[in-house]
Amino acid sequence: MVAKAWRLPLLLAALPLLRADIDPVNFDPAVKPGDDFYHYADGGWLKTHPIPAAYSSWGAFYEVDDRNHDALHTILEAAAAAVHPSHLEKQVGDFYRSGMDEAAIAAAGLDPLRPELKRIDAIRSPADVQATIAHLHQIGVGAAFLFESEQDPKESAMMIGAGGQAGLGLPDQGYYVRTDEKSDELRKKYRRHIQRMFALAGESAVAAEAGANVVMTIEAALAKASKTNVELRESGGQLSPPAPAGTAKASPRTSPGRNILPGWD
Repeated sequence: MVAKAWRLPLLLAALPLLRADIDPVNFDPAVKPGDDFYHYADGGWLKTHPIPAAYSSWGAFYEVDDRNHDALHTILEAAAAAVHPSHLEKQVGDFYRSGMDEAAIAAAGLDPLRPELKRIDAIRSPADVQATIAHLHQIGVGAAFLFESEQDPKESAMMIGAGGQAGLGLPDQGYYVRTDEKSDELRKKYRRHIQRMFALAGESAVAAEAGANVVMTIEAALAKASKTNVELRESGGQLSPPAPAGTAKASPRTSPGRNILPGWD
């Protein structure tokens, strides 16, 4: 059975996690805990775990995530190579192979995206924008804002819907509003990146530049309306679930029940 076939790689991936003790090797006894508790508790680990070249930061949870990906990769490869796959193995294997077939992907080009691009090109009104954003969320594209399920911070036995700001290509709103030279240069590089993406999608140089300007204008407007990282740390105002009427009052130009969140009303 497929469950048995996948049990071994999952078990092997979990073995390093079975110990949950405190390892003194990770400490740095040369540092006084009263002076710098972080380096006292983690200094040994930091010395023996430099940040890998492929990452901008590193930590124990990154290691766990990498092990999980290795286990998933093993499962996918086994499903794709199965000689007599079960129904589930065949589904998983076919899906994996479709994503690994670079020749077929290159040959298809933008064809798989054309229906979505056509839908976006047809936008003519604010209602069209809302309907398109709702559609994008339904196919897994978190356009304009974030909406997902998560554990209720006030009641851990509950899963709740959670909404939040999103839609920015740069890390956070500060990258759009800061006026220092470094931030200005980063925005110029990001604009060039967007322009190149349009060009790779087949747009002319003029259209690619115009498209990049539109994207930057939209993202800058979203950033202006977004909270800062400091404001987001204040959890008090983030944990009050609004009633539908409250949502409509906070965002009078949207119709969450009809477009953004079907079934909300």
